[in-house]
Amino acid sequence: MKRLGIPATIFVVTSTVGATAESGRVGTTHFNWKQAREMQQSGIIDIHSHSHTHRDMTSLSPAQVQEELRLSRYLIEKNLVKNCYVFSYPFGKYNATTSQYARAAGYRMQILVNYAESGQDYLANNTKAGIEHFTRLTVTGSQTAEDLFKMIDIAVENTKKLDGRNTQ
Repeated sequence: MKRLGIPATIFVVTSTVGATAESGRVGTTHFNWKQAREMQQSGIIDIHSHSHTHRDMTSLSPAQVQEELRLSRYLIEKNLVKNCYVFSYPFGKYNATTSQYARAAGYRMQILVNYAESGQDYLANNTKAGIEHFTRLTVTGSQTAEDLFKMIDIAVENTKKLDGRNTQ
């Protein structure tokens, strides 16, 4: 991505930063805060919040939702010396209450998973409420670069079809 100048955002689960596969907490070793700083400073990677523990936000108590939002934001801002203003919902699950809490915690953008609400996967960023809510594509560590490019192509084509644009 750096070689091609393709920017990307990584939504980090702050409780697993630096966790190793050997610890049994994660399936594959995760980058640490030093590596996160290096990525952030590259100008190619932007790091924002995916919660502190990656739980379904709609199943948590109000206090737990606020902790997930605020603790993850605090850790990112403290460790990366940057303003963290984007939150990506784990599993794409959100509701009016979680959205309100995210706003109150200082997040200006909330990222959703397109299929969680629409039933359709592979849609590019379609705004739902101004610039506050956007959809995202889910990229996993097991996907190859070819898989990612194919997913992006599908998303662009599907979005064009839904928007009624010519796909030529």
